[in-house]
Amino acid sequence: MIKADKVIMGKNGAFNGTMIANQVTISGNVKGAVQSQSLSIKTGAKVAAKLEYEQIEIQYGAHLIGEMICTKT
Repeated sequence: MIKADKVIMGKNGAFNGTMIANQVTISGNVKGAVQSQSLSIKTGAKVAAKLEYEQIEIQYGAHLIGEMICTKT
């Protein structure tokens, strides 16, 4: 588990587990779960996860499989 204010994963990064942060930027590979206020998934990223977010950006060319839950009311 990663718990931080800000997580930035580069294109060669890989993570399997739970990630909790106010701001998350993913350019690499993630499996598991991500909880974030602001989530950005960049071109070339591969994400297979349950995503909980208030705000999301998914760039063209990103690969995403999983459940997406917007927590902003």
